[in-house]
Amino acid sequence: MSNDLRYEISDWHQLPQCKSNTSRQLSIKVSDILNDDRLSAVRITVYHESFGDLYTVLINPKGTIMRGAFEIDTQKVLNDLSCFGFLVQFSQREHLSGNMIQKLMTLQTLGFDKIRRLLVLDRKTNQKSIYIVAFMISKLPDWIYSDYESDMVELTCALQNGSALNLSALSYFQNLNWSWLDYVANIDDVLRDNQ
Repeated sequence: MSNDLRYEISDWHQLPQCKSNTSRQLSIKVSDILNDDRLSAVRITVYHESFGDLYTVLINPKGTIMRGAFEIDTQKVLNDLSCFGFLVQFSQREHLSGNMIQKLMTLQTLGFDKIRRLLVLDRKTNQKSIYIVAFMISKLPDWIYSDYESDMVELTCALQNGSALNLSALSYFQNLNWSWLDYVANIDDVLRDNQ
């Protein structure tokens, strides 16, 4: 509907300001979980005045109570919120941290021009994994397509010849929030948007 309330946020903590289009009794609560090394995350909860908590998700959870870390797809969270009438668009690309900008500048200096999430098939185990990779479009032109999937042999070859860099495996790039990376990003454009 054209009269629906719509919001654009650049940080999950702005969600409590958003109103539902389906019920005045619905609201969103956002809290930071910081409990030494056991758990840290941003918790998003849809709350109803009569029914209580109806939906909860953890963003970027890490800690010893978890078996590994996982990344939440930003669009999935927004789709889930829209089921409760919260029409929200997330635009964090223009508000990246100084640490992220510095690391993107380092990639640019090394000659990489694109960055993306890449789905990679390991043919030995027949399992797929997602890697955050920086790459050179001139050497890997097929990687520009967002639905392109690689296999482990191709990724390994690209890493060995220097046309790609697996950021997921480098400690220099760990503990960064990659939730904004839901497309094949041109590093130049991201840096320009964040000037």
